[in-house]
Amino acid sequence: MSWRLLVAAALLSGCDAGSDPLARGADAEAAGNFAEARALYQEACHKGEKHCPLATKLGERLAVKEAWKAIAAGEYGKARTALEAGQAATDPAVNAAAEATSHVAEYVHGLSWEEASTLPDTDQALPKIEALVDLGVPASAKAREWLEKNRPGVLLARIKGACTPVTMGGDPPYPPGARGSCAEAGKALGTLHPHSPENVEAQALVQADYARAYPLLKQAENLLIQRVELYDKDRLVDLCIEKSGPANADACSAQVVGDRHLPTPSFLDGAWKKKLDEIGDPFFVKALEPRYARAESAGEYDPEPWPKPPGVK
Repeated sequence: MSWRLLVAAALLSGCDAGSDPLARGADAEAAGNFAEARALYQEACHKGEKHCPLATKLGERLAVKEAWKAIAAGEYGKARTALEAGQAATDPAVNAAAEATSHVAEYVHGLSWEEASTLPDTDQALPKIEALVDLGVPASAKAREWLEKNRPGVLLARIKGACTPVTMGGDPPYPPGARGSCAEAGKALGTLHPHSPENVEAQALVQADYARAYPLLKQAENLLIQRVELYDKDRLVDLCIEKSGPANADACSAQVVGDRHLPTPSFLDGAWKKKLDEIGDPFFVKALEPRYARAESAGEYDPEPWPKPPGVK
């Protein structure tokens, strides 16, 4: 028997306080207003025990229909509310349908979009929304629109935070690199939104920070050369000892070092750590650290031609 016949039969069997909302619920359902219909069926149950079993059954089976209508309208929060009602239903078929719908990609990613796009912190929302762009669901188009509008400003704010020590003058309130990489944030904005007005402002900050880091990077290159010199010295001393014996270790060391004033490994390691702290920006530090490790363990040094900042001779 169809749901309309069930309602008609129930109403013909006699009236109570729940009859009116039951009838109005049937009309709302026929008009496709599933949320309204489900609320009226609940009202019918609350107002009269006579129609409660039928009203409950009718309302439960509308939960999934209501969810799909909300999904199609892009109202994913409403869809979640309807699906939660379906998952709590007494009808196993409604439970199963609601559970299956809750895993549909259009709904899952749409809900992620709705939650992320309403976050007050756009920086926090950015990675969540970027993850939706290439998923091929309706929310992907909305995510692309959001990124075009909001991502340049988010990245510029990151750049200002990471590059601020250069713009404030005097001693910065926090060390370079403490709030992320100025260079990496600038590269991201320049790649993703090269023609945005935010990028113009950002690249000026990035260039200023590179001008700060450039002499420190050159000093780091000099420390790398010194670390290779220590490696070569130790290998030559080892060769000398192999030929002349361990008793001549001091003589071998004096012969190899000669008049040179070489730092001790511990002093050089400390100077290296201090230099990385001064450079600060993780983009440069991550490039330098493995080079120092190779200089220490294998005596390797491949010079990095750091480009001169504009105006530097």
